[in-house]
Amino acid sequence: MQKRGISPLLASVIVIGIVIAVAAVVFLWGKQLTENIAEKEGEISTLELSCSNVKIDVTDASQGSVKVQNNGQLIDGVILVVKGSGSSANTIFDDEIEEGSERSFPYLGFPDVPDVEKVTVIPALGKGIYRPCSGQKVDVNI
Repeated sequence: MQKRGISPLLASVIVIGIVIAVAAVVFLWGKQLTENIAEKEGEISTLELSCSNVKIDVTDASQGSVKVQNNGQLIDGVILVVKGSGSSANTIFDDEIEEGSERSFPYLGFPDVPDVEKVTVIPALGKGIYRPCSGQKVDVNI
């Protein structure tokens, strides 16, 4: 009974072929992954640069709402941070505010903050992926 197997040369060629195939799959996957990360980071950095053109003012903070006036570029949304009685809460309003226009946002009705003492208005850019422009925030004592 004589056992026969493949030659060492053929075995080496098969192993090298498998290694090349695995390396190609890993390379293509890694390339796609880095391109996706670069694209997302590019969008975020573009939004960060755009934050320098955002300018808001709070013109009124009475009757349970703050009136925000946009004095800069288009704002895609507003983040309200409500503080009082040792607790805080926040919410995102996805209402656009065009240049030169005003919009009101309610700050009452947060169950965690019964007595509102301070409202922080933070403009946000980007639809779906909101990027807060924290450097442009406005604090209002109620």
